[in-house]
Amino acid sequence: MELTPEQQLRIESLKEKWLKVSLSTEPSDRPRAEKAITELYRLSGKPAPVFEWYDSTKLAKLAVGTRPNNALYGQFEAYWLAYYEFVKDDIVTFSAEDSAFLDQFVEVGLSTAWYWSLEGLCIMAERPIEIHLDEDNNLHNTDGAAMLFRDGTGVYSIDGFDVPKWVVGKDGGITVEKIMAHDNIDVRRLAIERMGWTAFLENIGAESLSSDSFGDLYQVDAEWWGEERKLAVVTNGSPERDGTLRKYGLPGPNEMTSAGELVAWSYGLTLDEYSKLERRT
Repeated sequence: MELTPEQQLRIESLKEKWLKVSLSTEPSDRPRAEKAITELYRLSGKPAPVFEWYDSTKLAKLAVGTRPNNALYGQFEAYWLAYYEFVKDDIVTFSAEDSAFLDQFVEVGLSTAWYWSLEGLCIMAERPIEIHLDEDNNLHNTDGAAMLFRDGTGVYSIDGFDVPKWVVGKDGGITVEKIMAHDNIDVRRLAIERMGWTAFLENIGAESLSSDSFGDLYQVDAEWWGEERKLAVVTNGSPERDGTLRKYGLPGPNEMTSAGELVAWSYGLTLDEYSKLERRT
């Protein structure tokens, strides 16, 4: 199906509308949200719920506890609410019952964020007061919470990866012990990058062995990597959006003798094979 020029304009309009809605940090429109959710309960054949509002998702989840519930996301369901608004008029024919439900979900999305439906009760979390994104619209803030709530709690993220609070900010909270104790490889990588690869390797007592045009080669003890490994610190040849060149560490077998050899090994090649490929490109 080919879209008409009018439909393409409508897509752009809905995209702008729902992106703004999804990033709203205004206080929830509580009467509007409660009215829509009450109607959703009625359409489901259930009595109107009691509403409890909390200043953050953390407090709301504590209130929900282990009780059976249906978790919904309000404004953060913009991706499908926008789609519904686009197709409902002249592309898809919905039944009256389905339209009644879907229209109320739109109302909730326009008025609040997360909520948890329970039997006779609806737990509501207020919108965050700050949302920080990177250029790809991933949650991102290296100086504090990427999403901050009214009670001071927050979600901490870098490049869209959720991280512990100690990874962000400038209070020196990153330590080698915290890095190596974390079981998520992306969190460890981001924390090391925040500390700096050179500082990290100095802190774990890694031995600098050699340098070449590919990077720097280090010996890392088994205490820190589970077994003795070589590690090459190399620089990404493709700049980040801000123009900086990102450094990263490549672990490899203990028999590696240079950063170049380890880089080639990571591609399943010998150094000679990899060097020839580099010259061709």
